Amino acid sequence: MSGPGDLSYAQARIQSRHGQRPDEALWARLDASKSLARYLDDAAGTALERWTRALDARLSTRELEVTLRRSFRAYAADLASWLPDRWRAGVSWAASLVDLPLVEAMDARARARWAEEDPDLVLLADVLPAGDGPILASWTRRQRDLWPRISSAERVALAELESLLQHHDQAARAAAAHAEGESWRLRRELAVDVSRHFRRHPEPPSSALAHLLLVAIDLERLRSALLTRALFGPDRGEAS
Repeated sequence: MSGPGDLSYAQARIQSRHGQRPDEALWARLDASKSLARYLDDAAGTALERWTRALDARLSTRELEVTLRRSFRAYAADLASWLPDRWRAGVSWAASLVDLPLVEAMDARARARWAEEDPDLVLLADVLPAGDGPILASWTRRQRDLWPRISSAERVALAELESLLQHHDQAARAAAAHAEGESWRLRRELAVDVSRHFRRHPEPPSSALAHLLLVAIDLERLRSALLTRALFGPDRGEAS
């Protein structure tokens, strides 16, 4: 019987988790939930409950963000535990994807504040120092250092995924400089491209990274929905 550490076991678990991601019908239904409390209630029992069960409408916006990031780190660590030992460090590193925008924008004041609320974020900033080029490039170099010797097929699959991320990062930076309202369109395009990659390369470790990237996009969408309601919904002001 296969189990954690076996590639066939890992591939089956990843495929199962991939099939549990929220679909557009669920997102559309939750969009009708105007308050944060109602949104969290309506998410119960759905594909998003994994992420919302630890949340409460009384949490501050920062507490909501920190809880979501911690949940994603735990999710990535769990997924990595299914893989052979040689892949675990590289896949676990993908948990930091959701932190990159904050780390890139972090100044000394924010660093001191986050040191108390989310020390893992500050540790990541130490590993990816500012001023060393685009943060995604630094992140990618670090991940390459964590990979063991890989086959040519694995190298091709991982390089393709890196290329998708780099292309998206360049497009997002250009859009931020010249247009507003483009970020979600670009995120949707990235999700489509990564989903295609996942289907073409169903074997770990590439499939594990592709799945985590798609989950990170889902969480970014969830975060936006939650913070919008926390800040502007009918129950705003009930949590500080």
